[in-house]
Amino acid sequence: LPVDKFLLLAAMAEKLDGLGLAAPQIGINETFFVKKEEAGYRVFINPSYSEIEDPKTPVTQREACLSIPGIEIPVTRPGEILAKWMEVNSEAGVVEEKVSYLNEFEARVFQHETDHCNGITILSTGI
Repeated sequence: LPVDKFLLLAAMAEKLDGLGLAAPQIGINETFFVKKEEAGYRVFINPSYSEIEDPKTPVTQREACLSIPGIEIPVTRPGEILAKWMEVNSEAGVVEEKVSYLNEFEARVFQHETDHCNGITILSTGI
C-alpha cells in the first residue's frame, strides 16, 4: 500500500485547508482520496457510489474546489447515495471493503472527491 502517498495527500489537504483531496489533484495517478474528519484525515481507496433506488430529490448547491481556487459552481447531485470503498485497518494490518449509505453533506463530499478520482471536476458537472 502506498502509505507514503496517503500521508502526502493528507498533508497537502491540511496545508490547503481542504475538506478533501483526491490523489489525481496532485499528480498521483491512483484512485484514492482523503477526507477531513474529527480525528484527522480518512483515506478512501477505490471509491464508487450509486444512487439509491428511491433517491431524495437531487440537490443543487454551490461547490468549491481546491483545483479551481476562488470559484464556486452550482452542482446538482443525488441527496443520498450508496458509497463503497476500501479502507486500511491498521490495527489488523488488512484492507477492508466498506459500504455505507451517505446523505446530504457527506454524500456531496464523497461524490465530489470520487469524481476527481475519475477525472471529473465541477467544471464538467456544474450547471
